Amino acid sequence: MQYEKFKTDMSFEGTLSPAGDKLTGKTKSEEGADLAWSGLRAPALPKPKNVKWGTPITLFNGKDMTGWKLKDRKGANGWKALNGVMENEMPSSDIRTEKDFTDFKLHLEFNVPAKSNSGVYLRGR
Repeated sequence: MQYEKFKTDMSFEGTLSPAGDKLTGKTKSEEGADLAWSGLRAPALPKPKNVKWGTPITLFNGKDMTGWKLKDRKGANGWKALNGVMENEMPSSDIRTEKDFTDFKLHLEFNVPAKSNSGVYLRGR
């Protein structure tokens, strides 16, 4: 639990609808209050039959954060480009590309220091 102040593991209880397309349930807040949640099955994303890949593009220029923005505009920004590497210091919001993409191939190199919590998240809906 990266940001939460829980003293125990988070616990979720849920029920799948008879049609299998919706989950509903509850969990507890840090203060112990009941929190209701629900989730719907995402719509199908049919795969195109004949994909024609375009010219590769570079998402990070190695010099600055051009082409990237905070996921939460009101959040703290600890992101910078230093020596050809994207670095982040907490507190900081997640970042995302300014452009949206559909089908793509991604080549990615990253280094996560020991005891850190980082990653790459793809395809928010």
